Amino acid sequence: MRLAPPPSILLVDADERGREMLRDALLEGTGAFELEAVANAEQLVEHLGHTEHAPSLVMVDLDREDAQPFAAIDLVKRDGRLRRIPVIALTSRRDVDPALAARAYEAGVNTVLPKPATFLALVRLVKVVTAYWLEAAILPREEAA
Repeated sequence: MRLAPPPSILLVDADERGREMLRDALLEGTGAFELEAVANAEQLVEHLGHTEHAPSLVMVDLDREDAQPFAAIDLVKRDGRLRRIPVIALTSRRDVDPALAARAYEAGVNTVLPKPATFLALVRLVKVVTAYWLEAAILPREEAA
């Protein structure tokens, strides 16, 4: 009998400082899980090609002006092994453009969340997000390849 791997989060964020801050917030207030971070869709493809298990949750930062965040979402949602994985879109924009939110939902994200302005508030947000998606929600199991 093989033990299931711990839940894992894959973060796609072009901003290194943003990746570090979210990593610190996740480590500050959540249970046991693995965290991987990549900067863009190309690194996402490379990472997924080298990992044995699919992530439990994907978080994508929407703050880039180009199509990279949506390319990353598209990669996850078009892959038969990954498409059921919840994708959370994050943005530091205080006034989220309804068109941006609509585009994210149309791309397949499960929710769009604004990033809080303070680190403590970010810790509280990731506690809620990980408690819901990694502990409370019933998600489909990874399909056998």
